[in-house]
Amino acid sequence: MRRTENKVIIMKTPLTWNPANFIRALLFAACLVPATAAAAAPQALKLSLNEAVLLMLENNPALQVQRLNPESAKLNETRQDAAFDTGMSATLSGSNAESATGAKSRSNKTGVDLSKRLASGETVSLVLSAANTDAQTAESRYSTGLGLSVTKPLLQGGGRQVNLASLRQSELDFQASIFELQAYAETLTRNLIDTYWNYALALRKIEIYEASLQLARDQYEEAALRVELGSLAEIDLVAARAETALREQALINARSSAEALRLSLLRILHPGKSADFWDAEALPTDALAEPAPLPGARAAHVAAALQNRPDLNQARLNIQRGEIDLVKTRNGLLPYLDAFVSLGRTGYSSTIGSAPSDMFSGASDMSAGLTFKHTLGNRSSKAAHRQTEIKQEQLELAMANLEALAQEDVRTAWVELERATSQVRATAASLDLQKEKLRAETEKYRVGRSTILQVNQAQRDALQAEVDYAQALADTVKAQSALLAQTGTLLRHLGITL
Repeated sequence: MRRTENKVIIMKTPLTWNPANFIRALLFAACLVPATAAAAAPQALKLSLNEAVLLMLENNPALQVQRLNPESAKLNETRQDAAFDTGMSATLSGSNAESATGAKSRSNKTGVDLSKRLASGETVSLVLSAANTDAQTAESRYSTGLGLSVTKPLLQGGGRQVNLASLRQSELDFQASIFELQAYAETLTRNLIDTYWNYALALRKIEIYEASLQLARDQYEEAALRVELGSLAEIDLVAARAETALREQALINARSSAEALRLSLLRILHPGKSADFWDAEALPTDALAEPAPLPGARAAHVAAALQNRPDLNQARLNIQRGEIDLVKTRNGLLPYLDAFVSLGRTGYSSTIGSAPSDMFSGASDMSAGLTFKHTLGNRSSKAAHRQTEIKQEQLELAMANLEALAQEDVRTAWVELERATSQVRATAASLDLQKEKLRAETEKYRVGRSTILQVNQAQRDALQAEVDYAQALADTVKAQSALLAQTGTLLRHLGITL
């Protein structure tokens, strides 16, 4: 983008439809302020709940940090798998020697060694070597050798299960990092949802308090007129003025709470470091309303939690990882017993060109044997294995405790959702009754059968009923999100896949 005079020119590039691109474009347009309007009011940032969640997942810096963990875990998996790559080493050496009689000799050696460790534990090596000796008392001699050796662990270190243990654990660590990212993202999303609806509630309270303040002011003016006409005592103006002051205080507090929530919402969204963004007016476009009931009974949500909660899935992976640790420490209880076989051919010649062909008609050698090694008592390995058994028992007990906590969390969230849903109906009925009571009290006041104090009290009751109804609506939508978060399906419910 480049700016010329007072015009903003945006370089056009083809875009495919993508919700994230749409949100970024929406945010950019909302925060864009022309240079000639620097003193104008900040632009409004209008976001639905889903748009706010997408924007947060795209830009929140703490989540960006967490997103790197699976990549790092995947690289560790690659490192473990690389242990089975073919290794190559090469040597080149030369020497000069002179005897006490003055005889001189010179030799050069070259060797290439290819080795590979197999998943079943065997180590296979292929060695190709060449050497030549040049002495004053004899003609030059050239030799070429080819050797193949195989070493197979028969006890400790033998078998695919133990040799692939570290690789399998790194694969589990990668899966665990995905669940950890899911847990972090769902926690952030629930925090954003709560903040979004708290802010929407705060804005609704401002509307309610502004209307009630205007009502108090109108009532004060009516009372002042009636005092002038002599139909009302002047002392009643004090009550009307006090009521107006109280509602001004309530409005000030509501605006302050809304401003704090606006800043919290912008911090969670964090689409950039621009100072102008912090001055943007955030406007939730989703209105407070009673949400549609969640499908499924309580038992279905409990079952969903046991299957989908990331903390439970991580605990299951930890148990699997511990079982692999048991394989490794149980293997450490065994002694080393390795079998080895080595085959070789060596060819000699007076010329370098014929040495390789003479290798297959020259000398050959073969060796085989066993290697045994064991620590008497083997106390260190036994202690390590017992420690692993204890740790595995702890993991299984912790898993049972986590499942119980998950059930408690879901059932508690279900109770809260039922309470909030019932409160919506109760507060709606109370609001209707308080409005009717206020209407009746106002009519009685106008015909001289009530006092301004009684009208003020009826207005306060109606005001509180309206606030309670808005609070109940906000509590219900937040309770739904809390229940979905406890089941580990909040992001899925929003149609979002990490």
